[in-house]
Order: sequence, then structure tokens, then C-alpha cells
Amino acid sequence: MEKILAENVKRLCKQQGKQLKDLASDMDIDASSLTRAMYGNARLDTIEKMAVALGVSVTSLFYYFTNVGVVCLILLS
Repeated sequence: MEKILAENVKRLCKQQGKQLKDLASDMDIDASSLTRAMYGNARLDTIEKMAVALGVSVTSLFYYFTNVGVVCLILLS
């Protein structure tokens, strides 16, 4: 699931013309903390900060895009 979060954050940053360091700055955290959150066990408040800084919903950070354009939502257990 972390891979999906990381891929979506990188995709959204690219769409918005942001670098990860810009996103980290918008979230008021350092870039290494953002990277750890994207690829590790991110806390809910960090995920919420990502969503706010990117202007998207928390759930959209967990959408899975297939190569045929079908979007699935990965449910958190």
C-alpha cells in the first residue's frame, strides 16, 4: 500500500509542477520525513497534511490506476 501512496504523491506533484521538497515545505516537514512517510508507515495526520498540501482528498491518495485506466480504491483494514 505504501507503494501506491508514494506513486500517487509523485504523480500529483508532477501534475502540479511541484518537487517533493516543495511538498515537504508546504507540509512544514523536511524532505527526508516526507520520503519516510511515503515509503514507510505514515501516520494519519501526515497523510492528511499530504492531501491538504496537494489539494486532494485522503482517499484519492490511495487510488490504484491500472494501465487501462480503471481506478480502484485500496481499502484500509
